Amino acid sequence: MTICVMTLTNGFTLVGKSAPADPANFNQALGEKFAREDCIRQMWPLEGYLLREELSQRVEVGV
Repeated sequence: MTICVMTLTNGFTLVGKSAPADPANFNQALGEKFAREDCIRQMWPLEGYLLREELSQRVEVGV
């Protein structure tokens, strides 16, 4: 198993993981690539939530 720990600029931490179906197929470079992609994939729902919050604040303020 390969893990990637990504700390965002606001201090929030994401942990991405990847693992081959068969340990004999382990490839460090691919594991790192897929674990990083997993971190980024986890970030999108958080970004969507942040965008929705910002849009709702604009509506409340009347911007």
